[in-house]
Amino acid sequence: MKERIRIILIALLCAASLPAFVLSMYAARHEEAWNPSPVQVCLEQGEGFVARAYIQQVESAGEAVFQLRLQENYEIVACSYPDYAITASPDGFTLLTLRNVRYPQRITVRCQIPTSVISYDPNGGSFAASGSAEPLRVAYGPSVHLRVNTVSGAERIIRDDYVLTGWNTAPDGSGQHIGLGSRVTAEKNQEMTLYAEWARETPLDHFTWAETADGVALTAYLGAGGASLVLPDDIGGRPVTEISAGFASDITLEQLVIPDTVLRIAEGAFRDCAIGHIFFSDTLQQVSDAAFPGSRPRYWHINAVIAPRYQSISDIATFADKMDLLLLHQDERKLLLFSGCSMSFGMDSQLLADACPDYTVLNLGAVGGTNAQFQFECILPYIRSGDVLIHAPEQASPYQLMSKISCGNRIFIAVEGNFDLLAQVDMTTLGEGAFDCFYAFNNKRMAMEPCTYEDQMIPLNAYGDNAEVRAGANKTRFDEEYGLLTELITADGLDRLAGYYDRIRAAGGEVYLSYAPINSLCCGDAGQIADFAARWEQGMQARGYETISDLNDYVMDAKYFYDADYHLTSSGAEIRARMLTRDLLRKLPGASAE
Repeated sequence: MKERIRIILIALLCAASLPAFVLSMYAARHEEAWNPSPVQVCLEQGEGFVARAYIQQVESAGEAVFQLRLQENYEIVACSYPDYAITASPDGFTLLTLRNVRYPQRITVRCQIPTSVISYDPNGGSFAASGSAEPLRVAYGPSVHLRVNTVSGAERIIRDDYVLTGWNTAPDGSGQHIGLGSRVTAEKNQEMTLYAEWARETPLDHFTWAETADGVALTAYLGAGGASLVLPDDIGGRPVTEISAGFASDITLEQLVIPDTVLRIAEGAFRDCAIGHIFFSDTLQQVSDAAFPGSRPRYWHINAVIAPRYQSISDIATFADKMDLLLLHQDERKLLLFSGCSMSFGMDSQLLADACPDYTVLNLGAVGGTNAQFQFECILPYIRSGDVLIHAPEQASPYQLMSKISCGNRIFIAVEGNFDLLAQVDMTTLGEGAFDCFYAFNNKRMAMEPCTYEDQMIPLNAYGDNAEVRAGANKTRFDEEYGLLTELITADGLDRLAGYYDRIRAAGGEVYLSYAPINSLCCGDAGQIADFAARWEQGMQARGYETISDLNDYVMDAKYFYDADYHLTSSGAEIRARMLTRDLLRKLPGASAE
């Protein structure tokens, strides 16, 4: 043993005396000799993926290709091997390719769900709960929505002598305004900063007030109006909870800011005032149109403080998601499908997209039972030259046929997930009762179970179609009152519809008319069908708009209806989509029969 150790030491000493370049040549020759061929590469198991095989044998200097099945919403964000590429294969695998593999390797891959981060900067204020003036960083994971809901007023921010009006993309308020809890476009794997947007309170000597059981009531405004009236959120350390009758009259305000402490606005509080924009929160519990006689504000900015209620229980709430689709695709050439839920449940948009490759197909149908004027006003800002809108109003909906234009509580259900949609609609155009409807909507919410913005009653596909699998073997009608209600086709309603169609044309778009699907058991005889079609088609033709479909095609067998006389099963939606595609092929530039 001693002799063997002596020999090893002599060899080491001899090696130490060799020139460095000789040792390098010696090491290089032996490194090549030690490299086996083929080379073995081992992929370690990790979160978010499963590999078809975790060990690869490749020729030296060759490529190792691993087939990975990523879990839903996961992406590869890092790999320990320096020279790699990621591609998608037609069979659904993600291919991880390691280039120029020369030696045996054990590699790791990191997968994660992409997140967006928003940093909420108090911007001169502080978070009430913690007293911190530091930005609040919130990470957003995968969502059922294309855009994220911002932090609501539940994370209350305070600043002496100022009222919070929302978030802004610029610290000086010159950027994009986003209401508390409303949606913003946040890029995946990026961080953005939103700044608290503040309005300076009007000086206290402009008001009179009185103490109440739960705070302070503002009793009179002594000023003369002007650019902005910002009500204080507290006086003497007590919250301002009420605006009394007779508070203001005959003044003009570009902006009225009501803090989230205000719970009640009495009847006659604002009389004969001209109010451009109003900011208030969903903490407002008592309000009516009678609070603003002759003073209805034009543009509403509602900040969310309480948790939503309707996201988990109403398909009406998907309207905000449809509008997200439209906003994100606004600069593309679009084919827009519009109606109520008969369009959401009754379309296979993939078939239309295949036939119309020059268009981005978007299904905007959400709610037929509320004011179509409101929905058109939301849609119109995103119409571009070359866009096409297909309108197929439900035959029993006075709102879709525009013989009825009252506000309706459902407007607020439709935008609960993004109150900012209200801000682009002139609320004075929607008929009477807007504040009455908000009061009914908001007070009903107070008694409901809260949910989150991530809840969604029905899933939507990438086009905005209802993505549920809807099977059925229906043999009856669902609603005795639903049918072809010819009396809802009025001259006033047709004029209103044509007015919106004219605005679409003025923006460079085109409008074609079709029919909503309807259960044949609701339609009476052939004469009733012919009467409805004649009244609709002749009325719209006289106003310059063409109906491209035959109503008889869309009067469908009861077996194709799911849970209502206008909600199609999945197979019914496919049939309806093929019929509409056929109708479009006769008219639409760029359409294909393939």
